[in-house]
Amino acid sequence: MAVAYTVPGPVRSIRSFDRRAGWTFIHAGSELALLGADLDPLGSWRLPAGVVGLADADPITDTVVYDDGSGIVLQRHGTTRWRREHPMWGPEQGGGTWLGHGYAWAVVPSDNGLTCELVRMNISTGVVTGSVPMGHIPSGIELVGGTDGWIGIGSGDDRAARAWFLRGDSPTIDLREAPWRNRVLTDVHASGKFVLTAPQGGTGPLRVFSWPDFEPVWTVDAPSLPDSAWLESAVFVGDDLVAAFDPGDGEVGECVRIPRNRNMARVGGESWPAPGGTGFWLEYDGRRLIRR
Repeated sequence: MAVAYTVPGPVRSIRSFDRRAGWTFIHAGSELALLGADLDPLGSWRLPAGVVGLADADPITDTVVYDDGSGIVLQRHGTTRWRREHPMWGPEQGGGTWLGHGYAWAVVPSDNGLTCELVRMNISTGVVTGSVPMGHIPSGIELVGGTDGWIGIGSGDDRAARAWFLRGDSPTIDLREAPWRNRVLTDVHASGKFVLTAPQGGTGPLRVFSWPDFEPVWTVDAPSLPDSAWLESAVFVGDDLVAAFDPGDGEVGECVRIPRNRNMARVGGESWPAPGGTGFWLEYDGRRLIRR
């Protein structure tokens, strides 16, 4: 029997918190919520108006970090502990913040107003302990959890979709750029051995690459319908892929499951998939998350 969670507003991000436990973070409207495997709320945090990009929380210490548009703010137990200013984001721009390996992290605009950078901050004081450039200012970022200390950072702007992989437990900032353009990083396999990408704008195939060598492993073309295109989301479910496509011509799209070397099987209607556990995924239909 499917279980569902009604989202409290427009969805900004759905990302895995613990793939093996099936725990998921959803940032929707002015709320950040941590959901269990049965979509039961394990914790939730209200965010102020004007938050830019992604926010994050640590449920154990009740710590929340977010970008208010001109500074990074860290709160604990509902009280602001520090704020670190940065150049203001422009219209249609945004980065994100997250917690990991004892630090607060953020993608913020550089002083030149044309590029952005990744900054690492002391979680207790907000003091910057390192920074590295990340190219053009993005319209947004997405985080994709990896294994062995790595996290994927997907970034998009009007030029191209790009991706970086950050080893958060390194003494220095160890940031590696993926060797593709115009592809959206959507998921990392639970084994940590493969990464999944979708074509920016939908034109082109899904592609799976090996990690850490980025060798091509698996390519899946969109269904052979006129103007059919993949949506910019796809996830691993076990060793299969689950993805959604737009068939064009005003028709209703479908969510499909793709086993290796077998035909696609329809698993949902007009929806898009999001990461769940190792053996299930979440289907988002605009109003609800549904466990499948």
